[in-house]
Amino acid sequence: RTEFESVAEMMTVRAQEVPTHTHVLFYDQTITYAQTNDRSNRVANFLKEKGGKKGDVVSLLISNSPEVYYAMFGVQKIGAIAGSINFMLKGPEIAWLLEDSKPKMAFVSSDFIPEFIRGVDLSNHKPQIIEVKTDFTNPAFPNVDFQLSNILEQYPSDEALVPQAASDPFLLLYSSGPTGRPKGILLKNEGQLSICRSMASIGLFGGDDVMLILLPMFHTNPICVWTYPIIYCAQTACIRKAFSPADFWPAIT
Repeated sequence: RTEFESVAEMMTVRAQEVPTHTHVLFYDQTITYAQTNDRSNRVANFLKEKGGKKGDVVSLLISNSPEVYYAMFGVQKIGAIAGSINFMLKGPEIAWLLEDSKPKMAFVSSDFIPEFIRGVDLSNHKPQIIEVKTDFTNPAFPNVDFQLSNILEQYPSDEALVPQAASDPFLLLYSSGPTGRPKGILLKNEGQLSICRSMASIGLFGGDDVMLILLPMFHTNPICVWTYPIIYCAQTACIRKAFSPADFWPAIT
């Protein structure tokens, strides 16, 4: 199938069409389309239970990992807007984004929770926090309301897709703000689906191609240029922890 009303519908349909095909490779993890879809439904059903609805903003401050997809598609399945936050921002900048987008909840990797809480403390807007556990060692955070791992274990994988229109927004990205505060960019389903069709038309994907994603997944390139077109073409994404020039700086010097 090549025509959809929303990116969430596209993910749902691909999981039905190619359930056992590999969607994500992440180091020693191999995740199928059905597994991504099931885990996204668990997130969506959690959000529904907590009062999440179409049009809400739910923030994502998650390091490169498959959990980005579980949270993002879970948010989008209920017609809410995934608000991606740059994980290099500091407390005052995070506070500005919270004031601007007013997310109902926020999925935050363990590594970024201290700075995120600093932003919450500086903001009048106080979203509930869902921790996305990483290897980051830190005492339990008193400000955390939920754990993604518990959501994935405890909530049903029943299909949670809410009907949406092509004109509905599905993603909120922010500019880097080099000349002032970051600017919010609200993206609609129809624009992203047009990109997917265009990427497919140039024949970039084929056979069992695997596309490597190294850039930080708060950026438009790994999300809009690769993540969604990969699903449109039923291909595989190989995710790695976000690339930084600092990773190679000793070798360069």
